[in-house]
Amino acid sequence: MTGSRVTHDPVEVLIIGAGAGGAITALTLAQAGIGVTCLEQGTWTAPQDRPHASPDWEWIRYAQFATSPNIRQWRSDYPIDTEDENTLMWNGVGGGTGIWTAAYPRFRPSDFRKGTEHGLQPDWPYTYEDLEPWFDAHDALIGVSGVQGDPGMPPRSPHWGPPVPPGPVARVASAGLRHLGWHHWPTDVAILSRPKDGRPACNCCSACQSGCSIGAMHDTSVSIWPKALAAGAALRTGAKVVRITTDQAGMASGAEYIDTATGERHWQPA
Repeated sequence: MTGSRVTHDPVEVLIIGAGAGGAITALTLAQAGIGVTCLEQGTWTAPQDRPHASPDWEWIRYAQFATSPNIRQWRSDYPIDTEDENTLMWNGVGGGTGIWTAAYPRFRPSDFRKGTEHGLQPDWPYTYEDLEPWFDAHDALIGVSGVQGDPGMPPRSPHWGPPVPPGPVARVASAGLRHLGWHHWPTDVAILSRPKDGRPACNCCSACQSGCSIGAMHDTSVSIWPKALAAGAALRTGAKVVRITTDQAGMASGAEYIDTATGERHWQPA
């Protein structure tokens, strides 16, 4: 103890936030044998706790499971200083991947060379071709579904799985677009079209944005964190970070957080 603060043993790497970035970073470091701890101020939300099975699920989707923390008002949320913009944000394991639609279009090669194209911004210091192997590896890790051959897009490497079957609305829209002669194509989605790692394929319930009730959608709480924890990463939920601490040289030395269950203050050096 330092005063009324609990001091933990140092870790090699400390991550704040268990969303998309925190999850994949924890997995990568843990698999490399690096000691990593993640602090998350929210908690776990199991797939079965999503509102799909409730007769009033649509109301719950726009209330307790709204994308905006101003509407949702969970204990773990921060309010957003706005009244006219509903930011998609989720404080909990999985972060925003818990309440998104999982549309997963890939960058195009031209996105990396806007300076060459029109000079209004610089080219990226690396190319699509440099990153393509990493896109492929991540698509395979989380299970990105889609179909190749879109004439409106440049060629790309294969998808992990075939496209998710279209629902009734998509079939009607597709027929209308074909009738008009308009080009359309199923977008890549981070949703399983076939089982993977114990997770089932999509059942096409069309209620993605309140979170997937079966775990078919890429929510890092079901797609990444189980692997990261198995590899040795540590995850503390209910840990609300209040301050990044620094050493005498002004370098980050850890994080101070409050255990939201007990109100106790902790310091995690790293």
